[in-house]
Amino acid sequence: LPPEGRLGFRSFWQVTVSSVKALYPYFTKQKGWPFWRAWMLLLLIVGTVPFKMWFQTIFANINPIDKPRGIVNNDIDQFWSEFFRYALAVVGMVLTENVQYFIAGWFKIDWRKELTNTFVHCYTSDDAFYHIGPDQLIDHPEQRVQEDVKDMTNLAVDHILTLTMSLANMFYFGGKLLN
Repeated sequence: LPPEGRLGFRSFWQVTVSSVKALYPYFTKQKGWPFWRAWMLLLLIVGTVPFKMWFQTIFANINPIDKPRGIVNNDIDQFWSEFFRYALAVVGMVLTENVQYFIAGWFKIDWRKELTNTFVHCYTSDDAFYHIGPDQLIDHPEQRVQEDVKDMTNLAVDHILTLTMSLANMFYFGGKLLN
């Protein structure tokens, strides 16, 4: 790979590894319902991928240049059958997309609360905030902790979504190409 390609690949794996390291305490430290809720949300996010793939295959079979078979055959029943099938596919795709983003948002907020509490606890324990004196260039460190956690959780969850969808596309359409 050229140097810029290696840099992109290296940064991809750095984001992946840092996401996994940041997720590890969230999935292992909690007990009871929060533990199961975290796993349930992650599985629901990944579980919407097959539905998105199914709707994508319906849309992949539509050729916008060709007229629908119902119009070509002058068959009104076939036309309305095709119309409703594709209309249901559009509604299903929109609903699946919205459910996935809703669950991802819930997951981001839940994980962000946990990480913010952890980092604020580290910041306030052992009087760590006193060690950041006024001569340091850090202003409002508690606000920076909150913003950094927000940015990191958003990046990690978006990375998980992109990675699962890309892998699903690769395996599904790769299998189609091999057949």
